[in-house]
Amino acid sequence: MDEITQLKNQEVNYIIADGGATFVSALIHHRLIDEFHFFINPVAIGKINIL
Repeated sequence: MDEITQLKNQEVNYIIADGGATFVSALIHHRLIDEFHFFINPVAIGKINIL
């Protein structure tokens, strides 16, 4: 987490973190997230019948 803290202390516009639940939970725990953006990727499971 020290590396991320160093990045946050620099003058950068955005830091994008893409990871799983464990990684994101660690960022939240260390109060390193300023803003959340959620992306939903729809997944079709099974057969879709279009009439």
